[in-house]
Amino acid sequence: MDSQEESSSSFYKTTYTDQSDSEADNINTSSTTNLISSKKKRDRNKSSFVWKYFKVIGDKDVCQIEIRKDKKCGQEYLHDKSISNMISHLRVQHNIVDNKRLKSEIQQIRQTTLPDIIKTNIPHKGAKRKEIVKAVIEWILLDDKPLSAPRKKGFRRMMSKIDPKFRPPSDRFIKSEMEFSYLRNIEFLRQEIQTSCETATITADLWTSRKNEGYIGVTCHWITPNWSLRSVLLCCEKMEYPHTAESIYQFLLKKCNEFKLDNKTIYAVTNNGANMTKAIQL
Repeated sequence: MDSQEESSSSFYKTTYTDQSDSEADNINTSSTTNLISSKKKRDRNKSSFVWKYFKVIGDKDVCQIEIRKDKKCGQEYLHDKSISNMISHLRVQHNIVDNKRLKSEIQQIRQTTLPDIIKTNIPHKGAKRKEIVKAVIEWILLDDKPLSAPRKKGFRRMMSKIDPKFRPPSDRFIKSEMEFSYLRNIEFLRQEIQTSCETATITADLWTSRKNEGYIGVTCHWITPNWSLRSVLLCCEKMEYPHTAESIYQFLLKKCNEFKLDNKTIYAVTNNGANMTKAIQL
């Protein structure tokens, strides 16, 4: 019995030892592979121009540029196989750049011929120009930019990189295109209300700006025969004083007639201002 237990114990010890040795061999093999891979990456990076100015000391990359007699820069970066920090340091602190890359870019510029320059700078015409101008106008409207934004230095510089053939439109042209687009969309909205709206609800609000000018906004909401909800802005316009119930009523009546909503509006929602509530009751 004792000999059987000894044999069993010896078997387990041998098996455990063999497994441990195998795991250790795997770990050592993996570590060796990682070290070889890291070394290869470091060797590839050593071809960069930064190693003319940096030296590996321990686990640090140390700048060796003399900033004054008997004193080196000494800026340190963790030796993590990345050289981007060193490139940035050389450019910002020592005004040193990669001469090979700089020469390549200069050579590329010199090889650009006059016909290429002329071809690049011929402005867009026709459909292509209209497409880009439309996109610019949408950007102005959606991001609430001034009409002069496309002529600003930053926008022009950005567009020269994206599309050198684009020429920014004038303020007058942008304004005329906006007015035309507004009239076209108003007509489209009238047709949409006429064909898909049976009954509607309007909301109205009146407020005063910091310049003490009155503005009124009116929205319209309805459900189409296909059970699709529609919510649109009918107007947001300046309203002259006095803001009496009668003047508000006349304004709302005018807008309902303009969009042919006079026989379709069944509800109106406003705030609890005395002039607004009285205007709806009229």
